[in-house]
Amino acid sequence: MRYFSMDVTVLGGLPLIARYTMARAEPDVGIMSSFVDDIYLEDSNGRRAVWAEKKMTEAQKMNLRESVALNHEGEI
Repeated sequence: MRYFSMDVTVLGGLPLIARYTMARAEPDVGIMSSFVDDIYLEDSNGRRAVWAEKKMTEAQKMNLRESVALNHEGEI
């Protein structure tokens, strides 16, 4: 599984790094485009930012996934 990274801003301006995997579209089950399969946040020192993930609402997490998917560059 290949992890990608992207600089993101969450919780009103906190700069973090999103580490994520992308999954391919699966038209046979109704998934028509690639999507973020796994995602987590890290600080600039490479430590997992679990505390930030816990503070985010479900809507904020969904917005993060959508933003990362829309701005993903590169192969899957």
